[in-house]
Amino acid sequence: HIPRMPSEDYYRTLIIQAIGRALNVATPMIDTLLLRYENTVKQYCDTHLHQQLSRQFELHHFKQDLALVTNYLTFYK
Repeated sequence: HIPRMPSEDYYRTLIIQAIGRALNVATPMIDTLLLRYENTVKQYCDTHLHQQLSRQFELHHFKQDLALVTNYLTFYK
């Protein structure tokens, strides 16, 4: 398993990124952080093919949650 904090932080950071995008605010550090995290997880999976990994190693983009945030913010903008 991926430790709980990075996994939860990934979700929260995606939400913050969605808020920034909905409000037309640049989030270059968040973009970089998420890209690094996603690349690191992918690289780990690619180099540990013999291990059975938990579903936490499947990067989810939480499309429904992000759409909810985006729709709410653009509706009230």
